[in-house]
Amino acid sequence: LSCSPDQATFTDVTAVQPSPDGSGGQVVAELSYFIDPYMGARFYNSCKDVKFGAANVPAMSFIGGGAQDYQQWLDFLGTVKDKRFPPVGSPFQINFPPVDTAPAGMAPLNATSFVACGDNAFRCSCSDCPEGPECSEPDDDGSHASHKRCHVGAMTCWDFSL
Repeated sequence: LSCSPDQATFTDVTAVQPSPDGSGGQVVAELSYFIDPYMGARFYNSCKDVKFGAANVPAMSFIGGGAQDYQQWLDFLGTVKDKRFPPVGSPFQINFPPVDTAPAGMAPLNATSFVACGDNAFRCSCSDCPEGPECSEPDDDGSHASHKRCHVGAMTCWDFSL
């Protein structure tokens, strides 16, 4: 959820407030951010299985408020940080309303690419991202098939290693 040259087509400022610096200007207090449901689901799915290694707990339990789907996660991320504990979140309210409520001329964000589990710059471990192509057994031709998994007998290699 970062800046985009097309941001005006999927974000709508719905409230402003006086700038806290006393300059007399205004700053965003609340906005609506329209995200295509398919993109939202892909975004959530790209992170839902990541584990926080130091505590061996799902990262979603603390970076996502325990969200079970993309709408819950986005709602958690968009909540003003002063409205919940622990104080993490957005410095202003970000709402993620249904796309059919977008004002005329606006279209939901529908990013077509995400950083993949196998991207060398951002690679997750196979325990965090078991769907990554590097986490499958190679086919006979040496390519990876995501439908195959490493097994020791009936157990996955991951379960066996624990």
